[in-house]
Amino acid sequence: MLILQGYGGDPPDGKTQAANAYSSTGNEVFAPDGVLNGGITSSGTKLQIVVYASSQSDNTKTDVLTTIKNFRSVNPDGKVIVIGHSGGGDNLIELAKDNRDVKFDLLITLDTQDPKIYGIDDNNVYKNVKNAINYYQTSEAIGGETLDFKDKETNGANILSPGSNHRSIDNDQLNNVISDINNFLKGKDAVKIAKERTQPTYNPADSGSPDVFAPGDTKGGTKGTVNPKSTRDDNNKSKSSKTDKKPGG
Repeated sequence: MLILQGYGGDPPDGKTQAANAYSSTGNEVFAPDGVLNGGITSSGTKLQIVVYASSQSDNTKTDVLTTIKNFRSVNPDGKVIVIGHSGGGDNLIELAKDNRDVKFDLLITLDTQDPKIYGIDDNNVYKNVKNAINYYQTSEAIGGETLDFKDKETNGANILSPGSNHRSIDNDQLNNVISDINNFLKGKDAVKIAKERTQPTYNPADSGSPDVFAPGDTKGGTKGTVNPKSTRDDNNKSKSSKTDKKPGG
């Protein structure tokens, strides 16, 4: 299983694994994620876990791709599970989109973040991703993306994390992510179970997670303009409005 952390700066080339990036730079933003990595590791789930620092360059994606191909070469029937928070989720989506000959058995993303103001919107997921669960929040302008599942072969779901902000969502959904992984490994339909799960309303203050654009606010009280919904949802809404429109209305 590969975990890609949220963006904290580009890691050095050849040292994109979080522990290596941290030890070589001393920069704590690269330190292995204590929430996802620590929580999943201590949950008893028996997996090989590698943690990467996300990057705005291609170095992390290149190293992750190499790791997956090496794993497949010796474990052709092994399961590739990838998890990404924020920029780490974006790295994974871009990697899967650009390498459609590579199969991803389970993709879990937490509040992916694309800078739409620069015209970047990589939220398309294709059939090489077999199962995908995307958790997103609507308390802040940053993040809040839903994914477009372009092919029917992808078993995918977008799931709102009520009350979460961009920083708290990994804390809030940790136990659910662990359940998703275990359900998948047991051969269950992890996506269906995740969709049917009842979500409480979370409070970012419970994990001491300030809003990105309002550091003093740890209750998710600062609302922003959420990134646009997926293009698929916009298209469906448009089709629906045209269908439902009455003559003369």
